[in-house]
Order: sequence, then C-alpha cells, then structure tokens
Amino acid sequence: MFIKLIALNSSFTHTAVALYQLEAVASNIADIKIEEFTINDKIDYILGEIYSGNPDAVAFSCYIWNIDMIWRLCSALKKVLPHVTIILGGPEVSYDAFMLLKQHECIDYVVCGEGEEAFAKLLTLLKDGRRSAGGIEGVYYRSGDIICGSGFAVVSDMSDISTMAYAVEHVDASNRIVYYETSRGCPFRCSYCLSSTTDGIRYVPMGRVKDDLAHIMRSGAKQVKFLDRTFNAHRRRAMDIWRFITDYDKRPEGMRFHFEICADIIDDDMLEFLLSVPDDLFQFEIGIQSVNESSLKTVGRHTDLHRMAHVVAILARRGNIHLHLDLIAGLPNEDFSSFGRSFDYAYGLRPDVLQLGFLKLLKGSELRNMAEQFGYAYDDRPPYEVLFNDSISFDALCELHWVEDVLNKYYNSGRLVHTLNYIIKNFHHGAFDFYCLFGCYWHDRGYYGHGHKDEALYGIMADFVRCSGYEPIQLIRELIRLDYLLNHPAMSHPTWTMPSRDEHAKAVQRAILNDKCIVEKYMPHFADVDPKLIRKYVYVERFEYDIPIIISSGYTAQPLSKPVWLLIDTAAGKIFDVSRETTGLE
Repeated sequence: MFIKLIALNSSFTHTAVALYQLEAVASNIADIKIEEFTINDKIDYILGEIYSGNPDAVAFSCYIWNIDMIWRLCSALKKVLPHVTIILGGPEVSYDAFMLLKQHECIDYVVCGEGEEAFAKLLTLLKDGRRSAGGIEGVYYRSGDIICGSGFAVVSDMSDISTMAYAVEHVDASNRIVYYETSRGCPFRCSYCLSSTTDGIRYVPMGRVKDDLAHIMRSGAKQVKFLDRTFNAHRRRAMDIWRFITDYDKRPEGMRFHFEICADIIDDDMLEFLLSVPDDLFQFEIGIQSVNESSLKTVGRHTDLHRMAHVVAILARRGNIHLHLDLIAGLPNEDFSSFGRSFDYAYGLRPDVLQLGFLKLLKGSELRNMAEQFGYAYDDRPPYEVLFNDSISFDALCELHWVEDVLNKYYNSGRLVHTLNYIIKNFHHGAFDFYCLFGCYWHDRGYYGHGHKDEALYGIMADFVRCSGYEPIQLIRELIRLDYLLNHPAMSHPTWTMPSRDEHAKAVQRAILNDKCIVEKYMPHFADVDPKLIRKYVYVERFEYDIPIIISSGYTAQPLSKPVWLLIDTAAGKIFDVSRETTGLE
C-alpha cells in the first residue's frame, strides 16, 4: 500500500516534523512518502505532484492556515483518483469530524486528536482491506450514509512517540525552523486555547529529549521552536534542558531556540542562570494577553503581573535573550481604553517584539462555545477572528489593526528606536496614544494594507512628524536620520535626511577612520581592519543637536542646538560622540 503524507506549510522555512514522526511509527505498515509544499504554491502544481505515483491513500495535516486549500485539493483529488482514500488529521479537523464528513463526501477518514497511535492502527486496517475503523479511538469515518466514530486520540505514554533522530535524518533542516515538543498539555486552562481541551501535562522522557536535541543541533537548523505550551511549567526539567543546550559543544553558531514561557513562575535561581545564557541563543515568547483582571479571570488565566514585570525588566536590561511579548485584542470584558492600558503596560517593559494579536475563536475552544454569552461575532472562515463583542466594536478593532501595522513596521522592526522614544516621551501620555494617532494617519493616507519599501517608511515618518506639529522638528528629523543610518550599513542617504555629505564631511570621516588609536578606542573589533572596509559599516556624521545628551537623559533633556560629530557603528549598533577627535579638522 502506497501512502502520501502531505504538509502545506505557511512558508518554506518551516518543516512538518510531525509527518516524519507519523512516518516513523507507520513505515513498517505501508510504503510512505512525505511531500511538503507551502500555501504559496499553485494549487495545480500541488495537485499534480500528489497525483503522481498513483497513491492508494493521501493524508493531510490540517491547520487554520491551510484548510481552505486542502478542501480544494481533496475535491479535485477524488475526481482524478476516484479510488484514493483521503485521511485528514490535525487541530482544524479534530473537533467537528461528524459535520466535516457530512459536508465533504470526498473525505474518507478524520483522525481527531494526537495521531501517532490512531494513524498506525488505521493504516493496518486499510492494508488488510478493511474499511470500518470501529474501535480505533479518535478515528471517524463514513459507513454508507452513517457517520461513525467516537473519542479523541491521546498518546498517554510519550515514550511511545518516535524520536526526532528519524525526522532529522529524513528532512533537510539546514537554515529552516524545526518544531519540537518535550511535552503535551498545559497547566493552565485558558478558554481561548486548544491546550485547555486536555488534562494535565505529559512529558517526553528526559533521555529521549537530550538525544533528540543532540540530533537537531547537528542538523544545521536555523531555529528550534519548542511547541510546549508552557515550557517552564516544570522548573527543574526546564533548567536541565536549558543547561544541556548551553553546554552542548557541537551546537552551530547562530542557532536560536524559541520557548513559550510563563515569566511569573521563573524563580531567582532560574533567573540567575538565564542572565548567564550566551547572547541571542534563546528567544522567549511571553503571553501577557491583558492586564485587565476581569478579562483574565473570565478566560481562566492567572498571572502574577508584578513578578512577571520584574522578571521581564531584568531580562530586558541584560539583553541577552530576545523577548517577545504577546497581547490579545478582543478578550471578554476588555474595551478599547482597557486594551490601551494593557498595551502601555506591555510596551513599557521594552520587549524586542510586542505582538498585537487578535482573538480567534478556534474550533474546540471553550470560549468559542461561550461566544453568545459575550456577544461575540466572528469570521466563519479560518482563522475565525473576532469581529466584535459586547465590550469592543468592529470600528475599534479596525483601529487596532492599524496600530498593529505601524507597530510591526516601526517598533518591532527596530527601525526608529530613538525617534519613537523621543516622540512618545515628549508629546504623548503613553505609547498607545501615539500609535493610535500614527495608525489613523497611516490609514487615512492610504498606507494601510500595502507594501512599502524600507526607505519609504522613514520618509512617511518624517511627513507624519511635519503634519503632527512636533517641535523642534529639525531635532526629530535628526533622530530619524540617526535611526536610518544605524539600520543601513551601506553609504547611502535618502534626500529627506538633508545629509551633510560635502567634501569636508568626507574628509573628517577619512581622518577619523584612518586613525588607528581612535578606531581601537571606540571600535576594537575593527582594530585590524582596512579603513576602506570599515567605511562599509561605519559613518562619521555631523548633527546639529547634541543627540547623545538627549539619549542619555532618557529623551527628556532640553534640546540643545549644538553641533556634534557622531561615529555610528552599524555593526555594533552603537554611537559615539567624537567631536573632540575632530578638533583641528573643522
């Protein structure tokens, strides 16, 4: 029996490791081939590739980002291969199998829940020529006009799932994201999350985890993303895994490990260890979601906000771990102004990334079943995003989408760190006040919903500053210029920065960068580098305001119209006042 396992990933960098684990448990039952595509591939190309080889069965891994494409593929596939058995699995089909089988006659089986054991049993049945899957927990099927099946498949013993060694040996993980789980389940019961549908946490044995991680670290993957819903729920176990990763001497340079953690349960010993982790090795995703106590209580989320803020502030100050904080707009009992307070709270913690997400009422979630109670309206199609509820209007959520867009393009990208800090500190009650104003400007000028070149984004900010009446405008334009130069190593200047790139300025730069003592003093990493090469990464520029004083004051110092020469090291992301070094060069 020849079976194809199909993944439609959201991008090329992702890998469908789960399918390789299914192949590992079923490869002795049938001849299995895995084919990975992306949702950006043309559907006729995907259909043709699945069709080739005339498979006996095709199994799809279904998620909110690919289910619409899968329905089209299944319908067409059944027409070109009438004999083929089509099997669906994954979270998007695990909670309404009866309805899906009734609506889509092209589907033969749906595996609900965790597929390793149920899928292997189903393939054994099909290989023996049987069609009835009665008795296999979590498998739903059609028997004539009757839909049969019951239960939800759960792997009780995590030592029974296949090792990552098999998956890594069969997939080209180089420069891609590898997904890995050391546990299933979650200690929390957040009503918007599918992890609340199962009880407790089940752990993969620690010996297996370390063997798997060793294989992954030798694979050349760009990033390892742990799927554990709360990675540090078991403190000692989390520390053991973190220490194994940091101590592993064959870990390739540049590999990053992403964890979803709960910051408020990080104790002092764990925090002390995390402060010693090598720079850029770990990335933490921390779900704040809201600071509205009523909202958190309603969705069953319990967070010690004081402890969480304490931990995040310390980690942010150290800067060795990339911090990604999450907020969710559209939670019960949170209106627009309340969300603004949540936004200001999270923004004030200075994460590397602040993700403004929008509530999705996922199939199987408790909150979806309670939608009427809170007056929810949501999109009928995946990803089932909320349109409004009793607390927040569609108008308000539209405005938050504009805020999300400018937040991603300007804050999360790191494009305008100094400009944003100065404007928010001096002209607004808080970050949310600024982003709402800028978001409305962004929308009203027709920028929302369109792509923009990098240089154009700086120009748009310069225009916004002019229209908003911020003063002194020349200082803010200088800050925009500084941010632009920090993010662009090549020697280029957009016209709106009014650069001082005359022959004298070029001569000052040459003199500074040709002076070995100055280079060693400010940029020891360039000590033995040819000045011609240094100029690819370093600027020496004249500014008309004393910008270092403004930055060091926390952006509150009175702006002084005092010309300074700044050395801008884009490789290190640092600036230095070298005005004294230019004495005699003026």
